[in-house]
Amino acid sequence: MDLFLFILTVTFASFFQGVTGFGSAVIATPIALTFLDKETAVVAFIFSGIFLNLFLTKTIKESLNKPMFITLLVFSSLGMPLGVWFLKALPITTMRIVVGLLSILFAFAIFKTNRLDLSKVRGIKQAAGFISGLLQTSTGMSGPPIALFLTGSNVSKNQFRKVLVSYFLAVNFISLVLFSFADLITIERLGFGLYSIPFIFVGAHLGNKTAQYIPQKKFRIIALLTVCLTGIFAVYSGLKS
Repeated sequence: MDLFLFILTVTFASFFQGVTGFGSAVIATPIALTFLDKETAVVAFIFSGIFLNLFLTKTIKESLNKPMFITLLVFSSLGMPLGVWFLKALPITTMRIVVGLLSILFAFAIFKTNRLDLSKVRGIKQAAGFISGLLQTSTGMSGPPIALFLTGSNVSKNQFRKVLVSYFLAVNFISLVLFSFADLITIERLGFGLYSIPFIFVGAHLGNKTAQYIPQKKFRIIALLTVCLTGIFAVYSGLKS
């Protein structure tokens, strides 16, 4: 039953990321934490995320902003080791609440930065990368800080999506290396990710096709509302436990 629920969760999350370029972990992690232990939820989703983002990097026809990508990746790598420690230290109920609150907080933050130009704020790119790296290995939710930065930098929808999926692909590889050193990799956790791969491709393909028909303004509203709802669900499940 847990595997079936995980496959349903990542299929929907992959569809969402195919549409928006981010948010699969923000959708999947709060839900998966209600029926899986935190290590399995994070490791399995990050492993399956490699295949999801590899697919999306090939299907999003947009050039990559390489200087931005490299800066984000370098500073993200600095935050990842700290995130591994948080993953091992936080109790599952606390993690559900933290993950849910972060989802809601970042959704509101992204909404408020719609008319701001964060690209001119000194150090904002580096800070976004570091916080994203910390969240990547502790919760699997590396997207919100980067999405927040890109939203405030007023990049186009397709450039937004291209930077995000390329970044996610890279940090997922690095995360698995760190998890292996921390003895968090098991056959069972990787198995959850492996079984979900065909369904990830289906969800991502449908989401990528759908994205072509969604205007920029509606695209933002759908993304933020979905993130808020899953965050509320995670907080509720944590408080109920």
